[in-house]
Amino acid sequence: MGQTAYKDFTEFNQYLFSGDFVKMFKSIGKFYMIGFDMSKTCRFNELAFEVTGFCLDKKNNCTIDNMIVNFQAKFFDFTDAMNKIAQVLFNEYNNLGKQNYSNVDESEQNFEDLGKSFGRVVRAITKFTKTASEGGKKRKPSNNNNN
Repeated sequence: MGQTAYKDFTEFNQYLFSGDFVKMFKSIGKFYMIGFDMSKTCRFNELAFEVTGFCLDKKNNCTIDNMIVNFQAKFFDFTDAMNKIAQVLFNEYNNLGKQNYSNVDESEQNFEDLGKSFGRVVRAITKFTKTASEGGKKRKPSNNNNN
């Protein structure tokens, strides 16, 4: 994301926990801006489409039974990722209204860790890999062909 998104996070928290009804109402706009920035920079839609396409492809065997087997085989990877998710979320919850997102590097690291941990959970359960996926946006052919 970037400086603007973290500024919006800070203002969202300030508005939401201000106790002022007008500022609390303004927090809705900041929440929208955060969501817009995340969808623009974090590729949530594209990744969700790829995972869904992967699971809908019968050759990838994303049945409930198979996901349970995958979960059991990757139990420690799964629990490690869930612990990291919980750590970030509990830290954010404990500091609600007090966060300072002006340190962009630290903020980026926290949210990058959160995203990577969610990815590890999905990969542990579904065995999703980018190379096995045919979903998502198809890449445009390169114009560098010398034909």
